[in-house]
Amino acid sequence: LVHTARPIASLEDLITVSSDIDVRVRQRRAERDRQRGRTTAPTTATKPAVPLHTTPFTPPTRDPNAMDIDATCTREEFNRLMRGKCYGCGSTAHVKKDGGHDRDICGYCRRVGHRETVCMDKFLKKPRSQKLAATEEGPEEPQVAASTSTSADAGATNALIAQLMEQQKALADQLASLQKSF
Repeated sequence: LVHTARPIASLEDLITVSSDIDVRVRQRRAERDRQRGRTTAPTTATKPAVPLHTTPFTPPTRDPNAMDIDATCTREEFNRLMRGKCYGCGSTAHVKKDGGHDRDICGYCRRVGHRETVCMDKFLKKPRSQKLAATEEGPEEPQVAASTSTSADAGATNALIAQLMEQQKALADQLASLQKSF
């Protein structure tokens, strides 16, 4: 450090300069060893190298709140993989518009028009689609023609709304009395 002309104004500068000098010293030592015909392995006369860190390496635990990002699974990568193939089934013999996949239902995302083997959501590692039983379409029931709204229907609706409003008011009064007791 005494013989260097580099300015050392702070601790960071000192660390940088000493690190550069250390690298250069090691490079020069390796050059001399090669010129003498030695390999890079040190002799037994030198003191054994002491590891800087004696604690074993433990990988960091996975943060459950961290985003799970996989840069290899992108739409461009999916399109590159599917180039020249049918987007409905993955065949190279035809394209999707000629394949007749109108009724195919994907087992992964539950959408119509392709199979699970070529599902982009599966490739992008998106979570599986889950349909609730209430949202699934069952067998179609015959539709009855809707009757026109009559004044009796409107009157019944208005009466129901008035009854519900009275119940709401009663509940609000009950809630207010309970709040007073606390």
